[in-house]
Order: sequence, then structure tokens, then C-alpha cells
Amino acid sequence: MKRAPSRHVVLVLALASACSQRRTAPEPARAALPPGVAAFVGSEKVSLGTVARIAEAQGVPLAEARRRGVADALYAAGVRADPTKLALVNGAERGVLARALLERLRDDAHALGPPTDAEVRELTALHWPAIDRPPSAQTAHAVVLVKKPADDAPARALAVELAAALKGAPDGEELVKRARSFPKHDLEIVAEHLPPATADGRMWDPTAEPPKAVAGTLDLDFARAALALTEPGEQSGLVKSAFGYHVIQLERRYPEVRVPVEERRRLLAEETYTRRAQHALDALRERLYAATPVSSERAVDALTALVPVVP
Repeated sequence: MKRAPSRHVVLVLALASACSQRRTAPEPARAALPPGVAAFVGSEKVSLGTVARIAEAQGVPLAEARRRGVADALYAAGVRADPTKLALVNGAERGVLARALLERLRDDAHALGPPTDAEVRELTALHWPAIDRPPSAQTAHAVVLVKKPADDAPARALAVELAAALKGAPDGEELVKRARSFPKHDLEIVAEHLPPATADGRMWDPTAEPPKAVAGTLDLDFARAALALTEPGEQSGLVKSAFGYHVIQLERRYPEVRVPVEERRRLLAEETYTRRAQHALDALRERLYAATPVSSERAVDALTALVPVVP
């Protein structure tokens, strides 16, 4: 990908252009060089790959790209020779090497080929609401909680009264409103709207783009009863769950979404390559930490806090 040159690079090129108008650079000596090397500038090596990238990025002939590569190496050698600039050189070199490492990891990830079946399954499980979603039901409900075994019988009796008060509620909003205004008893009543859920209790957010999974799962007895409802506004009978006795009202049904496996493989390719590269980078980092002692100044936090940060 082509990137715009930084202001520092533009300044260097401008200076180089001005100097070239005043004097002509000496013709480099000709010599047999190792394979893959276009030129040596002192101890600085200009590779053929570098020349090719300059030619492609800047749209110049190879001869001009080689000349620019040599000029860059000359500037680098000049800066490196100045002890006051050594920290800048070392920092730049670390940045370039890190970038080269990331590019190699990316290339290695692509070289492994398209996502495997196992990788497709793993990412499908992560993105299931968008690409592999079963039929879902969005509901409102009211539940009389059963917090201890002794609550079961009175909770069921109260839930029968509650169901009669909720019968005929035209929608979930009215059901929740009626349940929350139901006369108070010793037992707790909770009324709320729930996100769409599948028969196995998984929930998802239909307002996200693409749809995303919601943390947690619904009680299976509740979820199956919710999926048994077919028309918006339809209410269930009393449903017993691990939490208590519910009255469930369907607000909306969502049809299933099943993207074919090969289409998933295509859609998930870039994320797969990124994950592969990240796994490789994590493994490399662990190996480097295990093999390389790392120490820091005791007062590093205090010293770092003194560094001005320009937004």
C-alpha cells in the first residue's frame, strides 16, 4: 500500500533536489556484489527488493529507484555517524524491523491458505448471529421468583393470579407495565423485555450491525417455551424455570440465517489471517521473553509521567 511521505522525508527530498542542482553526485564504483544486493554505501546494503519497492511506490524507472535508494543509504549513514543522533537511528531501526516482522507474519498467515474447516467453525461460533443463526424469539415476560423450595407452592399460586391480570395485554410493553403495577406480595415479581433468543438459550443484539451475541444464556425451559410462540402478542401458559414461574409474551420472531460454509470461508478469510498472525506474534513474544532478560528503571512510572504528551 502506498503511503504519503512524512514531512521529514519531504524535507530530505527537497534538500536533495536543491543540492543536485548545484553539484553532480560522483558516479558509484562498479563491482561484483552478492546476489540480491543492488549497491553498498559504506557498510549500508541496498537490496534489489528495496529498489523494486521504491520503483513501484514512486513510479520511477529502476535506475532512478536505485539512485534514490543509494541516496537514502547515504543520508542514513550520515545520521548514524553523528553520536547525537544515535538514539533516533536506533529507534527508527527498531520500528522498521518491527514492521518487517509484522509483514512477514502476515505473509506467513496468507501462505497457509484459506481458512480451514476448524477455523471456520471457530469463527462461526463467534459470529453466529450474523452467519449461522437459528430461528429466534424476542419476548417480554413476568416471573414470580422462587428463591427457596418453600416458595414454590405460593409462587405458583401467585403466578396464576398474575397470569389472569396479564391476559389480553396487547403487547410486551403493556405486559411489563401491568406486571410491575401488580399488588405487592411477599414474593418478588420481575418483569422485563429480553433480547432475541434461540431454542438453546443463546441471545443476540438485533440493533448491532452486524448482529452480535449477547453474553449469557436463557434457561432452556424458558427458551423452548418462547420459541413455541408463533404470533406477536401471543402469551404462554405458566412456564416453570430454574428461577420461578413465568408468563411469556412474544414480541417478534426472527427467521434463521444460514450462510453456506464456503461463503463463510470467504467472509472470514481476513479475520482468519489476522488471528493466525496474532497467534504467531504471541508465541514469538513468549519465546523472546523466555530467552531475553528484560529490566526497567525502578522509577520508570514516575519518570514516564514527566514526559509531556502532545495531543
